[in-house]
Amino acid sequence: MATSPMTITTNNIIIGPCTSFTVDGNAVGATDGGVTLTVKETLTSIAIDQATADVVDAVKSVEATVKTTLSEATLQNLAIAMDMPAPVVGTSPANLTLSLAMNTGKKKEHALVFVGPAAGTYANRTYTCPKAVSIVSVDETVMKDKQKGYVVEWKLHPDLTNLTAPFGTVVDQ
Repeated sequence: MATSPMTITTNNIIIGPCTSFTVDGNAVGATDGGVTLTVKETLTSIAIDQATADVVDAVKSVEATVKTTLSEATLQNLAIAMDMPAPVVGTSPANLTLSLAMNTGKKKEHALVFVGPAAGTYANRTYTCPKAVSIVSVDETVMKDKQKGYVVEWKLHPDLTNLTAPFGTVVDQ
């Protein structure tokens, strides 16, 4: 049986950088290595003694994360990466301070928005994640021959007030 050739639409092949990334409405500047949204589904098998089959059902759970490297090594980005509870204080670049206070208890949720190229005739694809918590440790290294950047990973929490899009949205515009 002969198969027909696959239709290829080159406008749907996306190549391009993240053009904007904000945390809680504040721009974080340049990123390095792209921005990765990962959605992982896990099935948990349900077995009961009274059934002869191995599994009688399965329950699906979903975990979503966003990961990037913040290239601009500002104190504000360090505070984001380290999930510091205190903001950067000061009135000028000559006098900015970040208190290295540890964030204990419930982690602060952040709103993430990042934009990249879209497929087809759309210009931008905007990812909006309303509830995210930082889940990585950060190394603050001073080196003479290497660019500094902060690797940040957030775990997305579901917004239970929006059950149609609990982890956020992806919109082509």
